[in-house]
Amino acid sequence: MNLSIEAGELKNIHETTLLTNLNYYPPAWRRMLLKNYTKVMFTRHPLQRLISAYRDKFLYSDNEQYYKKTIASVIKTKFRKSQTLVGNVTFPELVRYILKWKPSHSDIHWRPMFELCDPCNIQYDFLGKFETLQEDADHVLKRIGAPKGLQFPNVIAYANEARTSARITEKYLKKLTSHELQRLLKIYHLDFTIFNYPIWHNDTLQED
Repeated sequence: MNLSIEAGELKNIHETTLLTNLNYYPPAWRRMLLKNYTKVMFTRHPLQRLISAYRDKFLYSDNEQYYKKTIASVIKTKFRKSQTLVGNVTFPELVRYILKWKPSHSDIHWRPMFELCDPCNIQYDFLGKFETLQEDADHVLKRIGAPKGLQFPNVIAYANEARTSARITEKYLKKLTSHELQRLLKIYHLDFTIFNYPIWHNDTLQED
């Protein structure tokens, strides 16, 4: 990747031609890259990551028509008794949709991180967290010898909405039944365990 690129050019991290997935390289190249390159993985609290994806894909982004129209239509048709397609997909509806899939086959935005990045088989040199993103990113840039002055771009939230936080996460989790929450926690169990994140339970969610 060209480190001199303006951060704003990376509008869609999943579609950019500036980054190449490891699977696209021939086996010999993969082995060389894994042996010689600095391997970095960033994680986020599993439920905050899920709720952030919900808010981004189904509520606030105008550039996510695949999710706001196509996936939303599938979810509403499957989980609404009235069969009405009016209004946004709700968070409980998304959770019910997720619970229908095997974690390894689910969408990249809510698939467990251990499924996405294979930390049990890839020896990462650095494991960072979204919660300490700036500090961890600065450490990585220094470690790889990046040019002075190069910084990780700031995470920009939507103009009228706060970034997904612990308190916002609680608000959404309280919309789930106890059974739904327990099944969701089971899906992300290894993410909680491997990356040392606290688990929310129904009895720990504060009332408004």
